[in-house]
Amino acid sequence: MGLVFALVIGAFVLSITGKAPDGILDLVFKSPEDGSWVAVSIDGQEIGTRRHSIDVRRGKIVAGYDGCNEWAYQDEARERNGERMIVTNLQECPDNILGHRYWAVLANSKLTLVDPGNTLVSGSKARGYFRRCRLTANRTSCISD
Repeated sequence: MGLVFALVIGAFVLSITGKAPDGILDLVFKSPEDGSWVAVSIDGQEIGTRRHSIDVRRGKIVAGYDGCNEWAYQDEARERNGERMIVTNLQECPDNILGHRYWAVLANSKLTLVDPGNTLVSGSKARGYFRRCRLTANRTSCISD
C-alpha cells in the first residue's frame, strides 16, 4: 500500500512539475545493492583501517571515498571518451598504489551481489570486495563497527 501511495504522489508531482522526485524514483528502481559499501580488499590486498567506500543508488555506483577524497558522479551521461564527470573536494593525497587500484575497480565496473552483506565489484582492470556499511558522517568508520 505504501508503494502505491508513493507512486500516486510521484505521478501527481510529475504531472505538475514535469520532474519526478528522486525519492520516488529510488523507491521504484531500488536494487539489492543500494546503500553504502566499504572496501575489504582490492586485488587481494587487505584495506585495513583506510576506508575506501562506494555508495550505490538504483544499482549504480554514484559516489564514494578513495581513502583521501570524497567524490560523486556529476551526472548519468558519459562523455565521448566513455568517462563521467566527477565532483570531489580535491585534498592533496599521498600517491599510493591502493588508491590507483580503487579507481581501477570503478572503471567500467559491474556490481555482483555475493550475499546480502558482501558484494564484489569487478572493474575492467581490478577487482574489489566490499561489505555493506552505514558510514559515519565523516566516512571514517562504519556505525556498526
